[in-house]
This record gives sequence, C-alpha cells and structure tokens, in this order.
Amino acid sequence: MPKKHLIAQNVSNFYHAITNPADPQVSVFHFHYALPQVASQNQALDRAIGLDETGFNGTSDSVYRRQAWRFLLAGGALFNNLDYSFTTGHPRGDFDNPKAPGGGSAALRGQLKILKDFLESLNFLAMKPAKNAVTRLSEGNRAYALVRPGKQIAAFFEGNSDASGEISLTSGLWFEEWMDVMTGQVVRLRTTTHAGGAYKLSGPKGEVALRLTRLAK
Repeated sequence: MPKKHLIAQNVSNFYHAITNPADPQVSVFHFHYALPQVASQNQALDRAIGLDETGFNGTSDSVYRRQAWRFLLAGGALFNNLDYSFTTGHPRGDFDNPKAPGGGSAALRGQLKILKDFLESLNFLAMKPAKNAVTRLSEGNRAYALVRPGKQIAAFFEGNSDASGEISLTSGLWFEEWMDVMTGQVVRLRTTTHAGGAYKLSGPKGEVALRLTRLAK
C-alpha cells in the first residue's frame, strides 16, 4: 500500500458535487449525514467518499442501519457513525437515552457487522455502483446495487414491499442468495441457468440483501 496515511477532507453535510479541481493530496472526501447520491455525484473523482457522522434523525436502530446499507451499496467507501450508547458512565455501550441526538446500541453494532461481513464476501473493489441496475421494483421499494458485469451483483432492498423486480444478467449459471440484513440469515437460495437479458427477481419482504454470483458460462 503506497499511501499508509490517508488525508481526508470534510466537504459538507448531506451531498455536494465537487466541481473544483480536487486536491491531489486528498484521498478521502467526507460528508456528514451523507445521502446515497453523493457517492455517484463524485464517482468520477476516483477517490473514497465517506459518510463521516450520523445523528439528528431519531434514535431508532432502523434509521442508521438503513443509512449504512444505502450509502455503501450506492458506492460509498466508509460509514463512520456516532454511537450515543457509549458515555463516560457506560463504557460498554449500553446507555439507553431516548433524548440522545442520535442512535447506537449493541443490536445496531451487530447489524453493522452483518453489513461488513456481507461486503467482505464480495470482490467489492472490482464493483461499481449502478443506480438503475434493478428495474420494475415493487411499489414502495428502493434498491441500491453494486455491479461487476458478468461476474457478481449485490443489492440492498429497503423492505417496504416484496423485493421483486428485474435485473440484466449475462448468460450463464447464476447463484442467487437473499439475506435478512437484521439477522444475517440466508432466507432464500436459488441456482438458475439464464439465457441472458432481463432476469426476474422474486425476493422476500423486509429489509434484505441480494448476492448474485455467476458460477459458470
């Protein structure tokens, strides 16, 4: 690794397209409370885009779990959350304060580990975000996807309805896995030989992640 100490720059809250020439010494551009689109807005920079602070959106685990999945499956490079369950009096991270300005809990930390393990199961450095990879989504659902054409696809479905839709695949033998993002359990498996083109997805209801891997041509 030629750069062992990376320089990061905080840009703004939420999102911003960096249009001025980016400082060549900066390797990571940070955004507080970043929205998923900031990753695609700045994809051409070929630098890491980070979500560098969370909070001010209630205390529910679901808010920050979804925020992490959305951002990283949209092409973000890091998720650095504020965990308000840690205090000087609660160094184990077990403080429950409904008036805190953000979330945090042992349960959420476990769910973020599930996300970490899912990403590490992919060759994610070879994948690119694909905003419209999943089409014909069921009403009320959204999907965020990383794609390595002809090799592997990963997607997160928010879970407001069944995870149905279509995705374009090259021909070959594909292995389809659906995972519950709250438990890490694989809830549906399927192996199929596809002729190429539109492939119909029929996933379960709830917050789920999809991993599609091409096994053979």
